[in-house]
Amino acid sequence: MKDINGVLRLVKEDGRIWISQGILNIKKVIHSDGGKYQCIIRNSIGEKRIESALIVTAPLAVHLRPPHQVLNIGQEATFNCNVTGYPVHSVTWKKDQRQLAASSRVRLLSRDVLHITSVRREDRGMYQCFVYNEADAAQGTAELKISDVAPTLISVFPEHTAHSGEAISLKCISTGNPVPRVTWYLDGSVIGQSPRITAGDYVSELGHVVNFLNISETRVEDSGEYQCHVSNDVGSVHHASRLNIYGPPFVRRMPNVTAISGEELIIRCPYGGHPIKGIRWLKGGILLPLNHRQKINHGGSLTIQSVEPEADKGEYTCVVRDSKGETASSSTYVSVVVSPVIEPHFFRESVTVDEGSRTKLMCVVTKGDQPLRFHWLKNGLPFLAHGDTTVQTFEDSSIVTFKKVASGDRGHYTCVAANMAASTNLTMQLIVNVPPQWTVEPRNTSVILGNTVWMDCAAVGFPAPNILWKKMIFTESTAGDFTYVHSSPRAHRYNNGTLVLSDVEENDAGSYLCQASNGIGAGLSKIITLQVLVPPRFKDPFQTKTVTEGIGLTLTCTAVGDEPIVIKWLKNKSLIDTKKLTRYSIRDTASKMETTSELHIATSSRNDTGMYTCAAVSEIGADEAGIKLIVQGKPDAPSNVSVINVTSRSISLQWEVLDNGNSHITGSIVQYQTFSDKNWNGQTSQLIVSSADTSATLRGLVPVTTYYVRIIAENALGRSQPSDVLEITTEEEAPSGAPTEVHVHSTGAQSMKVTWKPPPEETRNGVIKGYYVGYKMSASQEPYTFKQVEKAQEQLSTYITGLQPFTQYDIVIKAFNSAGAGPESTKIIGKTLETVPTSSPAFGKRETDLPFYKNVTLVIPIVVSSLVLVIVIFIVIVCLRKHSEDREGRLDYENRKDALMMSDMNKQLNIKSSKPSHYSCPAGNKGDYAEPYACIEPVSTRQASSDGLFATIKRCPTRPIYMSASYKQGVNTNQNPSFSCRSDGGNPNVKIPVQDGTGHSDTAGEKWSSNNQSNISHKSIR
Repeated sequence: MKDINGVLRLVKEDGRIWISQGILNIKKVIHSDGGKYQCIIRNSIGEKRIESALIVTAPLAVHLRPPHQVLNIGQEATFNCNVTGYPVHSVTWKKDQRQLAASSRVRLLSRDVLHITSVRREDRGMYQCFVYNEADAAQGTAELKISDVAPTLISVFPEHTAHSGEAISLKCISTGNPVPRVTWYLDGSVIGQSPRITAGDYVSELGHVVNFLNISETRVEDSGEYQCHVSNDVGSVHHASRLNIYGPPFVRRMPNVTAISGEELIIRCPYGGHPIKGIRWLKGGILLPLNHRQKINHGGSLTIQSVEPEADKGEYTCVVRDSKGETASSSTYVSVVVSPVIEPHFFRESVTVDEGSRTKLMCVVTKGDQPLRFHWLKNGLPFLAHGDTTVQTFEDSSIVTFKKVASGDRGHYTCVAANMAASTNLTMQLIVNVPPQWTVEPRNTSVILGNTVWMDCAAVGFPAPNILWKKMIFTESTAGDFTYVHSSPRAHRYNNGTLVLSDVEENDAGSYLCQASNGIGAGLSKIITLQVLVPPRFKDPFQTKTVTEGIGLTLTCTAVGDEPIVIKWLKNKSLIDTKKLTRYSIRDTASKMETTSELHIATSSRNDTGMYTCAAVSEIGADEAGIKLIVQGKPDAPSNVSVINVTSRSISLQWEVLDNGNSHITGSIVQYQTFSDKNWNGQTSQLIVSSADTSATLRGLVPVTTYYVRIIAENALGRSQPSDVLEITTEEEAPSGAPTEVHVHSTGAQSMKVTWKPPPEETRNGVIKGYYVGYKMSASQEPYTFKQVEKAQEQLSTYITGLQPFTQYDIVIKAFNSAGAGPESTKIIGKTLETVPTSSPAFGKRETDLPFYKNVTLVIPIVVSSLVLVIVIFIVIVCLRKHSEDREGRLDYENRKDALMMSDMNKQLNIKSSKPSHYSCPAGNKGDYAEPYACIEPVSTRQASSDGLFATIKRCPTRPIYMSASYKQGVNTNQNPSFSCRSDGGNPNVKIPVQDGTGHSDTAGEKWSSNNQSNISHKSIR
């Protein structure tokens, strides 16, 4: 049973289809045999059905009809995709190899028919119809050309009536492509140029061609029918209309006319003048019309339908009459001839013959005036007899005889028969069936693997042969059978029969069969062999190998391809010469389609690191494989070690590791110690630097200490040799310890002696430059006043003067070095002795070599003479005591030469000298002087002695400053003394106005000489 549209129908047996022992046999399968079949088995118990599907296939072929179309813009185009072969699963359309975009104007009437309404210029191109099934694909191609546009009249001139002397302009506006040409006619004759009549044209902004004919000073003879004839290479169009000029009637001379029997004849009357009341036609003096075939048209032309030779030949006269009764006439003679008629019975539209057979083409004329002339055209060109072809011409016929038809005789043959009246022709197609013949016979070929191969196979014949390609496939059940080569992404069969395989693979090699057939004869076939050549190629195009320095290693490359293959080794693009590199050896082995080469390196070193290349070369091609060899070892010792920064407690370093041993640096070790030990076996400290950092900072160091530093790099294979040793000394910092063993001794009512020892060695943090001795009254909230003491000896001491009598003082000491001052010592307490000075010292000037005098002035009030002796004894005791205090103070003053001391008063010094000078102050009326101090710079600390307050002046500022006494009649004013002095060297005089405690000033200044003068004058100041 066969399923036909869902209905099971019994299979009818015939000579082609039969059933034998339950087997359905179909001979010479056709497309309609395809479908679903059911085999039904029945017995007394029941039935069973088995369904099978028969799919009938045939090679696909596509023809797009018509293959060529040439249309004007605006016309319609239709393409039909005619498919042979089956099954057809899908049909797609493309234009110029791109998917066709459908629109309201371009649409598919069905999957096989493409229709284009109102063709546009952009529609021209190549159209393709692709047909696919699971096993095959085919395409058809057609071309659409857009022809040039024939002329079209847009605007024409109307009929016009004018008087003589007027100017007239006639215009015809047209468009077309190419640009149309215009010819002007008057009553059928071309109008020539004259001084009165000119013709011209121009193109408007819209692209229209404007043609004009200008007539100046019109005359009666200008009357008539004017015609503009517009033409280009594509076509032509014309327009005619009359121009009437007022005047008497006239008829131009008419030429004789030859008419063709059976056709229509129109005779125009070329008259002029205006107004015209009537036009008559006469034949042989008889007024026309005479029968139904004759007709006088509006405008005066005479029409004769179906002209008859005997009845219509003769003289015809046109007579025109105006309103005044004036007439004019002209005559012509009409001759009637019979045109040739070719009998179509002997001249059919087409004749089909086989190549090599005989045939004749007969052209017989059954009607027409003699003599007749015959000639033949083939495909539109004159045909001449040649070879086995002859042309015979008789009185009323012509015959072309082909004694042996060849494929070149195929074409369209046209017989042209002519006489004096006319010419006629008929065309016949001669179809010559030609069996296939090779134009390009397939040949054995070879191709390199991965390339593209073109296997040509071309044949001609009529109809055009169908080219098929097959490949021999070997299976387990067959020794070899040819199967169709279907189109695929890698295989493509062109219309000319060429089979193209791209990206050729090894399994593409084998035997191929090309068949050409067109139904004429047995057809052609040829078996060829395709050889796929395999160039060398490496299985592993790139490898990476890592080994440890010092061991032997082997690098291996295996190339696959047709032999012979030669393999060469290169290192870093340079050929390896085993004669020069004795540690290198190469061994090659070859087997079927495979060649292996081994490069052996004995006792590898880091210098063997690099890119190794296996270069395989054969006659077919070449290939390369790369092996990156990394020989790893310990890193090189760090180099370019440099110090970035040094502080008292840290050292910052940086370094480089020029060769990491082909292994990433995992860290660095910074070793350091405070003594030079070449073996570094002592107490060595170290800092571990992680990763590949190349800088580090050593912290927690000791100030002013020399450190020996070296660096070791480390990778996965071990540690490097140490770097060169750097010797680095840390910077100083302020002492971290205070002076020790601080003691204070009272040396008088206004002075004390302080002694101490330096801070411990480990806390000095540098070289001690001196000390700051600070003091303040214990009961005071004021800050300490510090006195700077330069370091002179290991056991240090200083005197603090200008203190208050019988007063308790807090004393601290700080050591200082180049980096700053350290911490204060533990506070100690001292107390001055109980006494009161009896007089106020006055200022004086003395040199450093003046003798020492007691600085005591006794004021003995003589009130009671009885107490003189007691007072004298008291004064002697006081003087002896002050003398002892002054001697101790002088030891301290010896280091303070050429200073200016002021006590018990406010004084201003305006010193006009730019150079440092030395000044001294008298202590009493007896010429005693206080110790000199140098005037170098201002200091804010106070110094006290038993003589009162004084200050040390070093490099002095220029502005005057007041200095107030801190001790006056036993009262502490808590004022810090400050003053300035200035000496320019050229004027050593110093003016010192004195201001007493009441605020009054003694303007009587004193002149004091500097210590660079030998003569010194002194004067007491009150």
